[in-house]
Amino acid sequence: AVFSDGLPRIETSVRPSEIMVISICPSTEDCLAGHLFSGAAGVLLDKMLAAVGLQAHQAYKTSWIKTAPISGDRPDNARISGELPHVRTELAQSQAKAVLFLGQDFEKPELAKDMAQLCGGLPFFVIPHPARLLRQPQFKARAWAELKKLKRLLGRESPPHRPSARNGKRPSEKFRRPLHHQSSLYSDYLAASAMFWATVVALTARPDIPIRETAASLIKSFIVYLSFSICTVPAG
Repeated sequence: AVFSDGLPRIETSVRPSEIMVISICPSTEDCLAGHLFSGAAGVLLDKMLAAVGLQAHQAYKTSWIKTAPISGDRPDNARISGELPHVRTELAQSQAKAVLFLGQDFEKPELAKDMAQLCGGLPFFVIPHPARLLRQPQFKARAWAELKKLKRLLGRESPPHRPSARNGKRPSEKFRRPLHHQSSLYSDYLAASAMFWATVVALTARPDIPIRETAASLIKSFIVYLSFSICTVPAG
């Protein structure tokens, strides 16, 4: 085993996952615990993953450098580039759809080439490390903005709410008319009703009109009245 300041190298078991989450190197606390993202930082990371619809086992968590920094120093660029083939193998084995980089080290221009070579055509996102978010919560909004992009990419967003009828069925398109159209139909309904009853009154007052003509007029008016009664949906 390779040691750093007397601390063991942390190895991870690669498994198929939705995304790969990677930090630059483990912390001293991680090495003492024997796994990455230990303590409160790990709890926060799992909550962040849950916020984008991922359970902890759906994310493969690893670090670019497998040992804690010696005397607190950050790994130099040569060492980071030297670990690139190993990290690329991890990414290929994980079959991840995207990469989530944790930490401000990945925001440095000198690491852009290594990050591009690692990801190839895969989308990637960079957010502050959870340990930093615990110390400086003002960066949580920036982290969430990136996580929402990841959520959209993975298709974890909830579909928009669609209101339905009271009986659980969508109302028929036939009756979903604009309000002004409903108002116009209702006016026609009232006019047809008035015409029908006016015809009845007029024919009743004219006994000289033959029975056949009276019946024909009543039937015609009744048909108009009935058609509007059935087809018209008053605005409510």
